[in-house]
Amino acid sequence: MLRRFNLDPKDYYNTFLEINKNRLNPDLQLLKGKTYFLPIVVDTTALETERQIGVFPIFGKKYEKVEFKDDKLQGAVFYIISGHGGPPILELWVKEWPHLMRR
Repeated sequence: MLRRFNLDPKDYYNTFLEINKNRLNPDLQLLKGKTYFLPIVVDTTALETERQIGVFPIFGKKYEKVEFKDDKLQGAVFYIISGHGGPPILELWVKEWPHLMRR
């Protein structure tokens, strides 16, 4: 799982085990249907400017680096629900193909 999100197991395996210890089986294997947490990677070059950057590969290359502005949401859980990212399909039909809509 770590490699899937570009996290080197030699650097993050122990952290992954620690934060997911109650979700793994006794042999430290992943279980189907469980949700797991990934370690947060902090870009140490950002520490020099007093701003920290988290790297979240799950957001893709373009959006993986996230600047931490404050800690107001620390410990919060976020659910990411994917979608097609475009206009609602019905809106598209009405706007682009009104002659196909029944009246």
